[in-house]
Amino acid sequence: MQLLRLNVFKNDKFSKDSLILFIGLFIAHLLTFLFQVIMGRALTADEYAILVALLGILNIFVIPIGVVATTVNRFSSLLIQQNRRGDIKRLFYYWIKRMVILGIFLSFLLCFFSKPISNFFHLDRQSPIYIFSIIMIGLFCRPIVDGVLMGMQYFFRWSVVNILGWAVRLMIGAYLVIYISSFAGWGLLGHGIGFYTAIIIGIGLIFKKLYNQPKTDLPLPDMHNYVLATFFILLGYSLILSADVILVKHLFPSSSGDFSYAAILARMIFYVSQPFSIAMFPKVVSEKTETSVHFKLYLKTLLIIFSITVLAAIIFVFFSSFFFNIIYGISEPSAELIRWAHTLAWCMIPISLLNASIYYNLALNNFRINFIVVVFSILYVVVAFISITGVDALLTILFIVSIISFFCIFIFSLLRFLGRDKGS
Repeated sequence: MQLLRLNVFKNDKFSKDSLILFIGLFIAHLLTFLFQVIMGRALTADEYAILVALLGILNIFVIPIGVVATTVNRFSSLLIQQNRRGDIKRLFYYWIKRMVILGIFLSFLLCFFSKPISNFFHLDRQSPIYIFSIIMIGLFCRPIVDGVLMGMQYFFRWSVVNILGWAVRLMIGAYLVIYISSFAGWGLLGHGIGFYTAIIIGIGLIFKKLYNQPKTDLPLPDMHNYVLATFFILLGYSLILSADVILVKHLFPSSSGDFSYAAILARMIFYVSQPFSIAMFPKVVSEKTETSVHFKLYLKTLLIIFSITVLAAIIFVFFSSFFFNIIYGISEPSAELIRWAHTLAWCMIPISLLNASIYYNLALNNFRINFIVVVFSILYVVVAFISITGVDALLTILFIVSIISFFCIFIFSLLRFLGRDKGS
């Protein structure tokens, strides 16, 4: 059997696309990093904690809303396989109408409940919630743009969209908090303007590429079952990835300032793994069954992600004090801050591997094993509220949940493939 014959450095299209995405995301994350540096230095610790907590909510929304990006990505790929490229425009219109309506509804809902939401985060004002509600509409539109670009495998264009959007966020956000007012809401407003900039540029690129593509009268593929299952799976994963910042802000508000610094820096380890999961997904998408090519690509992706996240975590652990000093101006970080940052760095390794495993199974329409993420995410949040006594205990539970979830999905995927390979 040739299952383990992996040529990681082979000059194939996966490697080329991964390199394009890696460079593009590196630049985008560098801009994000600079945004966090400016926010961390310009805002007080309490204001920065507010900004990070609200961005944490956005991140939790981004992944389950990303079910639309995943769906549009998958079905755009299938339409291309069926020589129906022009029908991608129909797919775009189908989703954009629904997501705009849903985004407006939730925006009004956030405004209506702005007072209790402010109380939950111990805020003395409601203006950040109003700004957050405006961003919510764009948050529901962005996945459609991403999904179409990724499904057509326009990775370079997708990277350009991200870079331009986050460059605008950096410039406007920095101007607002430095020259207007050093409050969290201004940083959040800069984030929202960058978000909408990326959406507008992305839509322009999509319709430029699809302008002369003819549409057919064939019905669009049935997407409802895929959307429903994927939503709950990605919602569970989003809690594992991003809920720690929100839980700390609510349960341990006195620790939220230092924890916000640790959480932002440590998550850079997760971000360096993203290009490989993104490049893998449309190449694995299939209407038919899993093949040895699919599974070897999955193993190759896991190997690359494991290597790069372990290396990044080791570098981060050794130089964390230097990073806090050079980035946030914290010359003498507390023992708790260093400990939380190190623990989160190691947590990002299984979380990154879990991300690739979830998207591999979603690409092949394999849902059952992915629901283990839903179970463990609920367990994680419940345990946090009923028995966690401090931040360290919360991070211990996070590491256990992420590593068990990954191994469950990986072992199931391996056994399923071996059984299918043996049967054939």
